[in-house]
Amino acid sequence: MEDITKIVKREVVDKMNRILTIKSVSGNEVTCCKVKWSRAGKSVFDENDFEYKIVSVDYELNKLVLNADFTGNELILPEVLFIHGTAKEVNIEWSKVSKLEWLKIPFIWLVEPVEETPFGRGAGLERESNWRVIFIDNFDKKNWTIKDIHDNRTPSLSNMKEEFMLALQKNCIFKTIERHDTRYLNKLATEGAQGFEKAIIDANLTALDLRVTVPIYKTYKNCDC
Repeated sequence: MEDITKIVKREVVDKMNRILTIKSVSGNEVTCCKVKWSRAGKSVFDENDFEYKIVSVDYELNKLVLNADFTGNELILPEVLFIHGTAKEVNIEWSKVSKLEWLKIPFIWLVEPVEETPFGRGAGLERESNWRVIFIDNFDKKNWTIKDIHDNRTPSLSNMKEEFMLALQKNCIFKTIERHDTRYLNKLATEGAQGFEKAIIDANLTALDLRVTVPIYKTYKNCDC
């Protein structure tokens, strides 16, 4: 069987729709059908690869305020960093991506090991794969309250998870997903009797934790979709 990390990257993460469909433009204010995982401080690009910085996001109105008047026809979010492994492995791998934290956030972490159940020759499914996928961004530990995390990070991480699930559901190599479970982690840290304790990755990070069981068809290598 193919390594599940390759399937998650190729068939889900790489197929997440990064295009923001534009409804209206007024100078540097852009209203979209969905802002997806846009968030203040990050970049977005037009169809000519011209870079804009996002000044603010209204997640209820799906409106972006950019650092300059928008003159293009569409906006495209950058590719999302994808990392897999145990907590220790990901801590090391993430640290090597760049010394500049803002260049490697947000990111998606597929937690390993991944538990899988293979099926026999007569079954239409090749396997069921139990994924724990964590969507991660940073936060200002010194100045932010818990409310600030919920206002400034939770919406974009939630939207990223939704786009991940849309890419998963639309892909014909996977059987329809009936349910998934989500936890919002104000801090990406180990948990004890007193709440969040030690950071899992050496940074001030907040996260959304997705658990989903994914049935994969045997014929997926011949599925052109």
